[in-house]
Amino acid sequence: MVGPFAPPEANNSTPTREGERLASLHGQPRSHPPRRRGSERSTFNAVNVQRSKGRGRTCFTAWITGERELAPPEANNSNPTVNPAALHRSADESRNVQRLRGRFRYCFSIDPARAATNDAVMRILHVGDIVGSPGRLAFNKIAVPMKQRGEIDALVVNAENTAGGRGITAALAEDLLNAGADVLTMGDHTWDQRDLMPFLDVESRIIRPMNFAPGCPGRGWTTVETDAGPLTVMQAIGRVFMQPSDCPFRAIDALFKQGMEFAPVILMEMHAEATSEKVAMGWHLDGRVTSVVGTHTHVQTSDERILPGGTAYLTDLGMTGPKDSVIGRTVDTILPKFLTNLPAKFEVAKGSVALEGALIETGPDGKAISIERVRTFIDDV
Repeated sequence: MVGPFAPPEANNSTPTREGERLASLHGQPRSHPPRRRGSERSTFNAVNVQRSKGRGRTCFTAWITGERELAPPEANNSNPTVNPAALHRSADESRNVQRLRGRFRYCFSIDPARAATNDAVMRILHVGDIVGSPGRLAFNKIAVPMKQRGEIDALVVNAENTAGGRGITAALAEDLLNAGADVLTMGDHTWDQRDLMPFLDVESRIIRPMNFAPGCPGRGWTTVETDAGPLTVMQAIGRVFMQPSDCPFRAIDALFKQGMEFAPVILMEMHAEATSEKVAMGWHLDGRVTSVVGTHTHVQTSDERILPGGTAYLTDLGMTGPKDSVIGRTVDTILPKFLTNLPAKFEVAKGSVALEGALIETGPDGKAISIERVRTFIDDV
């Protein structure tokens, strides 16, 4: 998947609605609706897309052709149509092209040294904390169809806020797994729903932090089979600004020293409050796992990258739940708490929802090829 994609043989399609950005990035023709500016009328079509690499990023650059009429057709039918030369969105003229249409350049973190030789063997969508019924809706409307269409090979989901924002029940866990989730991860809300405790011991596809106290129900890692091969998922919980737990760094080191058999692809989820603790875990595991991503804060970060040892990293996946909220809760119940410090019941917000997470591509050696942040909205809820 290196070098220019083959351009379409012809592009005779009529202008369509906005919203087909990803299609154009994979070599599919994309048409834009007519755009008027004063007496001008312009139509631009993406007819070829090239993939380039550099500075730890991969970018798709589109070549654009267009027709511009200097006057409305109804006012002057004799005016010739001006057909400008193809526009290349280079760094110097990116703003000009964006003014014309926008979003012609699309970048994500990549390991350029490995991408030239290794084809991706597994594409994994790692979904940030699902919050209540709005988060479950976003999961079913966005993530599940992606897997059904074959766009991803594996689906890993943090589900610790699925039941009304506090924990998950055994029934809801089964619903997510039956819908297509390969692995569910938990966090500091693991014990909020009592019926989950026996379920953790019998269902291997749901894990809780490995550094919980010894003797707790459940497991801290699991290996599952996917259509693209085996996948190991691990989880640890942080200690900074969190409830007491064993050291996550020593816990993961002890696990590797046990000589357990893991899949070539290993995802590590660090459920923690402090960004420094998550960043440190990324460096601690660089070269030993495929990815280290954080959860818990419900706020997606923009620091995705491939670390030197081939590990994909992102400080926090974000939240899958209500968009217009305070990390998933209604604004009207959270603000009085901050203003008065009086007790309040925090309700899960409603309205438009968002799915946030990361899309990770791995090579045959289990190391990451790319990591891309995902943030998709559903407004008509």
